[in-house]
This record gives sequence, structure tokens and C-alpha cells, in this order.
Amino acid sequence: MDDKVKEQLEYFIEEHHSAELLHKYELPIANKVLLHGPSGCGKTLASYVLAGELQKMMVVVNLGAIVSSKLGETSKNLAKIFRRAASEDCIIFIDEFDSLGKVRDYSQDHGEMKRVVNTILQLFDYLPQSSIVIAATNQVEMIDDALMRRFDLNIKFDLPDGKKIKELVDLTLKNGHFKFDKPKAITKLIKESIGLSYYSIQKTLITAIKRSLFYQ
Repeated sequence: MDDKVKEQLEYFIEEHHSAELLHKYELPIANKVLLHGPSGCGKTLASYVLAGELQKMMVVVNLGAIVSSKLGETSKNLAKIFRRAASEDCIIFIDEFDSLGKVRDYSQDHGEMKRVVNTILQLFDYLPQSSIVIAATNQVEMIDDALMRRFDLNIKFDLPDGKKIKELVDLTLKNGHFKFDKPKAITKLIKESIGLSYYSIQKTLITAIKRSLFYQ
């Protein structure tokens, strides 16, 4: 995880741990987080880290279950989820948020999309500060501007650079059971991994380790 991302997440956690102090001075508590960046760079993992650190239950929104072709049904389903979050002080995690919060003239069904975005805006405005919404997207440019302004925290996840790839490789091989057969192999791996996600790099490395066991 990028150092800047880690710092932003840690500050968010500290803010919620210091809720009493902020309430004392009538200061708002950030509770709406947007995570955006390429697929496989840790957005979902970050949401679970936040839930674990804050000891809150996380409700993962299944978009297939809430998005409906029936007029107004999607808005009703969203309202139901937010009511649950408010009553249980939990975290709502919405992946692929761009499919709900698209710019209001982007969808073929302009009227229905506008209604959905307006519903989310209202739900965001009335969300209790003890409840949290985490939205994740790979296409932040498709999200409506009014929605973007509602997020208290906007965290960008980037593809790993050479240093982060080296750290990921070291972490994957940390138990010491495996190592590269040639000293320069890791340099070549890092060079060829530039432009790939954390997930893709680790998955490829683990697959290579498995094959080395099967065919040694």
C-alpha cells in the first residue's frame, strides 16, 4: 500500500477514535470515503482494514441485487440499505460505484439515473456521523460532480512502482522457503511488472512458486 494512502487511512481511523473530542468542539467527523484507481490495487482490502480497525460491521452492497429496471426501485433499495447502516452504526461498502453515481446525462435513461443520483445525494446528507460509506471505483471520471463533492475523503490508489513491487515480492517470499535461482531474476521481474497491479504481480509470483514445486 502506498505511503500516502496509508497515511490518509490512518488519519481517518484516528478521527473516528477521537469522535468524543470532536463532538465536544462541535466538529464534523468524516464518514464518506471514495477509493479510486486501477483494479487490483487494494481498494477492497483498504475497506476491510478500515472496518477491522474501527470494529464495525461492513455491509457489502451487491449492485446486482439493488439495481432494478423498475422505475424508482433502485432508489428504494438504496434507502433501505442506508436505513440499516444508520440503525446499526455499520459501514456500507459500494464497489463499482460509478454504475450508480454516473454523471446525470451519461445514461441512456437520463431520468432514472438522475433520480438515483439525487437519492444518493440525499442519503449522504442525512447519514449519521457514526455510520460510514465507502465507495470504490475504477472510473472516477464517470461519477457525478455533485456526488464527488459529498465525499469527505478522496483516496487515489496507484499501480505499484519499482520500490513497491520489490516490497511485495519480499513480503510474498518472507517465510524463506523460496528464493530466486538467479540473483538478477528479481531485477528482471520488477522491470517486467511495471504497469501491473499488486494483485496481478502477487498472483503470478504465487503461481510460479506452485509450479516450481510440481515440476522440480
